Amino acid sequence: MPRRKRPVVGLIVAAVACVSAAFAGENISNSPSLDSWAPRAAVDSAGNFYVVWSELYGESRGDIFFSKYTKSAETWSSPLNLSNSGGISSEGHDNCGIAVDGSDVVHVVWTERTIVRIRSLSGGKWGQAGPVGSGSQLEGAKIAAQGSGNLYIVWWGDDGVVRSRSRVNGDWERAQQVSSTRRSKFADIAVGNNSVMITFAQKGSYYYNAAYVLRNTAYGAGWTAPAVVSPEAKDQIYPDVEFLNGTTPNVIFIYENEAGVGSLVTHCYWTGNGFGSRQVISQAATIHCPSLIEKSGVLVAVWQIGGWDNGLSIYYNYYFKGQWQKPTAILDSRRATYSDAALDPAGFALAVWDGDGEIIATIMTYDEEEPPTPNVDPVADFTFLPPTGSAPLTVNFDASASYDSDGTIAQFDWMFSDGKTASGKKVTHKFATPGTYTTTLTVTDNQGATNSKSKTIEVINLNPVAGFSFLPPTGSAPLTVNFDASASYDPDGTIARYSWIFGDGNTALGKAVTHEFATPGTYTITLTVTDNFGKTNSKSKSINVINLAPVPGFTITSPFNIVPVTVSFDAGSAYDPDGSIVQYDWVFGDGVTSQSKSFSRAYTLPGTFSIKLTVTDNFSKKASLTKTFTLLAMQAPLNIRWESFSDVSLFQSRVVTDVQWDANPANDAIAPVVKYRVFRKKTAEAAAAFRLTAETDGSTFFWRDDDVTTAGQYVYTVTSMDAAGHESLMPSASSAMNSQKAWPDRRSQGGGSSSIRR
Repeated sequence: MPRRKRPVVGLIVAAVACVSAAFAGENISNSPSLDSWAPRAAVDSAGNFYVVWSELYGESRGDIFFSKYTKSAETWSSPLNLSNSGGISSEGHDNCGIAVDGSDVVHVVWTERTIVRIRSLSGGKWGQAGPVGSGSQLEGAKIAAQGSGNLYIVWWGDDGVVRSRSRVNGDWERAQQVSSTRRSKFADIAVGNNSVMITFAQKGSYYYNAAYVLRNTAYGAGWTAPAVVSPEAKDQIYPDVEFLNGTTPNVIFIYENEAGVGSLVTHCYWTGNGFGSRQVISQAATIHCPSLIEKSGVLVAVWQIGGWDNGLSIYYNYYFKGQWQKPTAILDSRRATYSDAALDPAGFALAVWDGDGEIIATIMTYDEEEPPTPNVDPVADFTFLPPTGSAPLTVNFDASASYDSDGTIAQFDWMFSDGKTASGKKVTHKFATPGTYTTTLTVTDNQGATNSKSKTIEVINLNPVAGFSFLPPTGSAPLTVNFDASASYDPDGTIARYSWIFGDGNTALGKAVTHEFATPGTYTITLTVTDNFGKTNSKSKSINVINLAPVPGFTITSPFNIVPVTVSFDAGSAYDPDGSIVQYDWVFGDGVTSQSKSFSRAYTLPGTFSIKLTVTDNFSKKASLTKTFTLLAMQAPLNIRWESFSDVSLFQSRVVTDVQWDANPANDAIAPVVKYRVFRKKTAEAAAAFRLTAETDGSTFFWRDDDVTTAGQYVYTVTSMDAAGHESLMPSASSAMNSQKAWPDRRSQGGGSSSIRR
């Protein structure tokens, strides 16, 4: 048969007092193809029991069904569809409530999505279903009836609002909101002789606490402001209320189930001006859906222990003659979520629950005056193997050590603190994740008495092992490296996450990753592996990313090597084998510098010159290269000399100066001389006053200056010049070989002119 899938916590269960009969459940829903939920029970004055429940056709459709137990015939009627709408749907599948008034009229209420409806059975006939309330996606409708026929209804919706409506003296009041916040749920209602109380779980600043409102039974009476039953820094949920003897409100609730923490059914009673201290009435366990009923001064609380939709058992406890007794299991009540009960003062009790997708009911007898003969509790004990291990760990549990001294053990129920349950004398359980777990065995004897034993087991998780390799092991920047974490492993699980830190501010995820180191340096790479249970381990390795030095190089070019000349320098041959050159620094031996890749400069003086180029790459590494070069200059002629004398003839008399010089053999290694240039200045003038006076070809070493007025008027110098116009420096005038003196007149003879030079 289909099982329920929605993992939400339901509401109400019930039980019975002073039980003295065997527990034998009967399937009253008999709907193997449907899913039956949340039965609610009531009893009339003749001892006939009535049960309603939700019958679901899927996740979002269903109807409300009804069955009657006729006491005289000891039979249950076939299920009757009361709603006939298919509109029953709510998160907790707890949709309906039932009550019987003093005239034995049966009233059933239910929530049908956004509508609250009521239908009544009177004189053996059902009236029409009519709406009595509305709201946002409703559930949890409950009803309380006075003997006079006054009806009091409560419901709540997914908007977190609790609402109520009453019919007093045959007239319906308007619906009222009774919760003060929009964060309230799990409402219940009860009526006493003169008062009505509603309880619900109300969210405070952080926790849900059981809250209540109160009014009198008169028409139009207002509800008090919500008050907390017993303030506590815990989540209190599923409060349920009943009036003891029609005068004293009593409330039970449980704590929110948390993994590894047992919940408790807790009772509080009315003191006249609020509720008294809390009293625990259950064992600590995973508990769902407590319910409280009252009849003739007897309170009965019932609840489910175990997983949602997979309970181990329905338990009950009863308050009789001023005290609570001990929790007792109803045998064969597994796989339940909700339950309820009803008491007949004539000595019968009904217990009903939604076991395994059906509605199961059992009729029991009880005696208010003579409880059954005391039953010795069974003793729970068990062993397990292995005693510990790494997750996932499969453990075998054996309850053979349990026993019952005055009967037999009828039921073995196991609760594991990972939220799972099991039944049987020997069971096997797998703990999927590491942790310290509490395993509780509850044994139930043939009379419903229980005893529990708890033991702990530590499920460990071994550390994963991080390991990795990378290629290449080194290289120059930018360097792309492949990392492989295949060497990592988890000895008791699997590696779920690989996290890399590369030491340059970058990270990556994955078993195999690729990363580029942009700049040189020594980097620490850290791999952190995380296993499937969250445990981590790390491994670090280093990689050296190098930077090769740049290679300097340059050329020196000029059209010739004789000054004056412009020389070009070009560093185009410099390079960086693993990057780029970003800076060129030139330093010349004469102090001149440059930072251009190529440039030119003029030289006017000969000599041997040095130049140093330093190149810097994109990672600031430097390298240098020095070269020298020589520039030559044309040499001045040798033995520059001159002499002045008078040139006298028949017709004139003048002074002339003959200038002579010798070729300088040094020019043979430099360049052919194609021209000599003669310069003169007056004797008293500074050297800067030399002026060009004459030029001769390269084979002429004589020139006569006939523009002279007196001997010793001028001094002379001569320069050499090649075909490209390179000219020697002018020698100093003092280096000339002439000695200045006056010369006697010389007269021409034989009609010609001749001169004598010295």
